[in-house]
Amino acid sequence: SSCVKANGALILGSKCMQGIDEPFPWMDHKYQVSLNFLRSLNNGTHLIIYTRSDLIAHDDYIAELKRLNVKVNILSLSTHGEYNRDMEPGAPSYERRLSAVDKLKECGIDACLLAHDLPVNFKQIG
Repeated sequence: SSCVKANGALILGSKCMQGIDEPFPWMDHKYQVSLNFLRSLNNGTHLIIYTRSDLIAHDDYIAELKRLNVKVNILSLSTHGEYNRDMEPGAPSYERRLSAVDKLKECGIDACLLAHDLPVNFKQIG
């Protein structure tokens, strides 16, 4: 399938939005690069989004997601707050990500939270 790099997001055959960089960084609230990318897609476009950000649950993003055929996967390393703060400094808390999933679902968007509960004692290894 074809691959296109856009705003740090990897688009695979116009089906998947993820990447090495976060596709929905909080600075996008100001610059709207990812939001404008969503706006550029045709109605009904099939898209799977992987993000660690809760920005995607803001009203202007939801308006664009509702016209597309999307699945939003919000990722979290763990359900443990201190561990997440250490491993993902500056990232939204597990609770904020869970609230984002709930809001997306309430708006009729297929969404889930993928939490990989790594051992809390991981920091003590080595």
